[in-house]
Amino acid sequence: MKNLTVKCVNMSSTGSSAKIGAVAGSNNGTVSYCHVSDDCSLKGETDTFLFLGGIAGKNESSGKITAYYALCSLSVTGSGSKRVGGVLGSSTGSCTACYSCCKLLGAPDYAGGISGNTPGTVTACYWANVPNATNVFGKGIGNGTDNTVKVDGSTVTWSAAAEAMNKALGADCGYQYKVNDNSQIEPLKLVEKQ
Repeated sequence: MKNLTVKCVNMSSTGSSAKIGAVAGSNNGTVSYCHVSDDCSLKGETDTFLFLGGIAGKNESSGKITAYYALCSLSVTGSGSKRVGGVLGSSTGSCTACYSCCKLLGAPDYAGGISGNTPGTVTACYWANVPNATNVFGKGIGNGTDNTVKVDGSTVTWSAAAEAMNKALGADCGYQYKVNDNSQIEPLKLVEKQ
């Protein structure tokens, strides 16, 4: 799947072992050059297992997420085990040059700005909390090795994040990240190279 913008989605699930994402519940393929807008809301309630991500609930070992960003609201309730991430709920696949700036509601067991649980590969991925949020992501990977980078605006800026993600995408990639001036909601845009 390529070149997709997801807008105005309001999705919820109360199922057992639910996998919820704005693009896919579970991803086994390649998803690239897409984003989920800030008017999207994803909610999961479970007493068993829940995988909730801005893009995909679960990115399987054959799944590849590249140049994707999520700005949505993620909400969880229930007593079950919950894994929540701005991009992926859980991933054993790969995630490259992605970012998130999502709103977190609830208290998941594992929460990350990029992924709730990731034994998979993560390359050049950046995240930030929504300004003035009540609940925040404390790290980029909720459970597993965290090699993501938090954008705090001083030590790490969105301009630096864009440069690093564009480098990871490579010169042959037809898309690049550009700073979206004066926007805290969508700090970077993914645009086609001219």
